[in-house]
Order: sequence, then C-alpha cells, then structure tokens
Amino acid sequence: MLSLPNSWNHLLSDHIIAFRVLPLGPQETAVTTKWLVHKDAVEGIDYQIDDLTRVWAATNDQDRKLA
Repeated sequence: MLSLPNSWNHLLSDHIIAFRVLPLGPQETAVTTKWLVHKDAVEGIDYQIDDLTRVWAATNDQDRKLA
C-alpha cells in the first residue's frame, strides 16, 4: 500500500482505513478517508458500514472538540 508523507493507514483484521491529507491553501485542508474490505466481501453480510465507522466517528468527534 502506498504511503506518502500526507497519508496514513490503519490495518485491522477485517478492513483497512486509508487517510489522505491534501493542503488546499494556508487555512484549508481536504481530508479523504476510505474504508477498504476484501474484494469479495458483501455489505450487510460480511460487514456493516456502521460497525466499521462507529469508533472512527466517535474518536473524531472527540478530537474536534479538543482541538
């Protein structure tokens, strides 16, 4: 997996989360987050979107409040 200075990845047992941070200007940054599952995985059977994103959403909400 490609890793650049402005990206990072979390590898877990059943999915990967890839982040990319792209500066748009002195006061603006675009952050792209992708959740990757096995190519044969079926949504609703092999994984649930809410289960994959729950912890990420909660910790990011906490980070926004602290920052």
